[in-house]
Amino acid sequence: MAASFYSGDQVGAVVADVGHYSTKIGWAGSDTPKSYFRS
Repeated sequence: MAASFYSGDQVGAVVADVGHYSTKIGWAGSDTPKSYFRS
């Protein structure tokens, strides 16, 4: 298993919006999701 390292206070949070018709996944604070697909 790969080790995860980070420095400082910046830790990215993943946001998942699982809906009835579609699912969107991205980073907190981003304007648009990184992935969008039909559920």
